[in-house]
Amino acid sequence: MAITLFREIKSIKEQLEDMDLEIVLDLSEVDEKEWLMARKDGIGGSDASVVMGKNPYRNIIEIYQSKTEDRLIQIEENESMIEGRKIEKYITTRYKEKYLKEGYNIIKCPFLVRSKAFPFMQATIDRLIINENNKIVKGVEFKNPSEYQRKNWEEDVPEMYKPQCYHYSTVFGLNWEIVAFIGGRHWERYECTPTPEEQGELIQKERKFWKKVQKKEMPYIDFDVDEEMMSDDLLDSLWLENDYQEKLRRLEKIKEKTSELYKEKKNIEKEIKTLLQANDNDKAVCGNARIKLKDGHRFVASRAISILKENHPELQKEVKDIKDSGEADANWKEVKIEWEE
Repeated sequence: MAITLFREIKSIKEQLEDMDLEIVLDLSEVDEKEWLMARKDGIGGSDASVVMGKNPYRNIIEIYQSKTEDRLIQIEENESMIEGRKIEKYITTRYKEKYLKEGYNIIKCPFLVRSKAFPFMQATIDRLIINENNKIVKGVEFKNPSEYQRKNWEEDVPEMYKPQCYHYSTVFGLNWEIVAFIGGRHWERYECTPTPEEQGELIQKERKFWKKVQKKEMPYIDFDVDEEMMSDDLLDSLWLENDYQEKLRRLEKIKEKTSELYKEKKNIEKEIKTLLQANDNDKAVCGNARIKLKDGHRFVASRAISILKENHPELQKEVKDIKDSGEADANWKEVKIEWEE
């Protein structure tokens, strides 16, 4: 098995070199940082939809900055990405069983390649199809959309995914197809090879963008192209520099940690309140810590009474009586800790 795979990869590498492609990296020999650095040297398939103005989630300024800034923008893995990688193996196996002729195989291409004809175009792809003679015959892009996106795939490839396949097809000089395994149940399969006109438009726009990168000239958002793909909310928004993404990710982590700490705080307070109430007491001693339960509801209750007096006078007296009688829930009480030296 290992010998067969080695032979296949060796054959693929030789064929790629014969296809007027430069092999930039062997992905099995480098880490993610080296791969991300190499991606700065050209336009990749995932960049193509943005350059073509077909991506509603990313903008041309973001891609420009990713190519021109020294820092690396590393995407943090989430559960969706991890699960996506796991299911990709299943999709590959089922695709071979459902669609490939006997003797044909589908393999992962372990290289980052660059077009010699269009040096600004490079690609890291999903899979290649080889025939019984190990000859590359086609490229495949897999997508794993959720069930609620099913309608978007019923008649054609969604517009935002076409440029990616057109880009790969142009780099490799092969026909391309795209396969969507939707919601873990439904399959959609489309040819996604560009016409000469579509290919010409792609090359022209990518070349124009890459000249901006080389000259360090900030591109502008072509709203004539992008407007249909972008929501009013995005069009009306302030566009921040990518530096803020790191701060926003940090903010999300802080919020998650704050939420965890708040839950822990409430659990400890609940435990203390339960112990004090079980012993009919509102204070305790623990080493050099002095613990007291103090009313935390009085300001809130007073404010509520004031509002009720204005809007629901019939309820105002009832709430005031509860407050004054001390019948308010003990959970309103706050745990105060004082430390003695």
